[in-house]
Amino acid sequence: MDLPSGWISSNEQRALADFARQAESPFLEVGPWLGRSTIVIARELEVQNMLTVELNPTSRNFSVSDETVHFHIGDEWLGSCSLREFDANIRPHLGLVWNELVQNLTNHDLQWIRVLQGDFATLRPRTGHKAVYLDVTHNSIEIKRTFKALPAWCVAGAQVACHDISDEALPVLEQYMEVLSRCERLVVGRLLTTTK
Repeated sequence: MDLPSGWISSNEQRALADFARQAESPFLEVGPWLGRSTIVIARELEVQNMLTVELNPTSRNFSVSDETVHFHIGDEWLGSCSLREFDANIRPHLGLVWNELVQNLTNHDLQWIRVLQGDFATLRPRTGHKAVYLDVTHNSIEIKRTFKALPAWCVAGAQVACHDISDEALPVLEQYMEVLSRCERLVVGRLLTTTK
């Protein structure tokens, strides 16, 4: 069965599968969108113990100015994209992400994955995760916001993989995790016990 649409490349999918294959459980994913990465990870986990957290954004999370769309949670600006990218890949799913995610997991017989809806940074932490995949780290603002909340969810030194890490954002990410490898925009490493 085909994977749902998403932004992770085939090379990144292979690297994420390798990461998941070596990961210890319980496993935490933040930002599954429609479940492409979730399915890649779940297929490789030795122990079926995974939690994924999805914001399920709606039109209230976006504002448009000229040809740019801004993403925010409440009054907190978190990033921007072009109107063209938004119209092609985001707008069609607004308000439907949660339902599409759950349906995609069901289609792939992955109902055992626990799914939470909400803002990861403000949810009550579910503790003890040993491995984490983050797809909510698209820029330095999101990296800082996510890694501020992450330690409450994880064990010290947890294995971490982050997607959509640009060259400009990498130095910020390195304040929070020891980088061990990189494949395109997927970065793999370990959570630092103290920030640099």
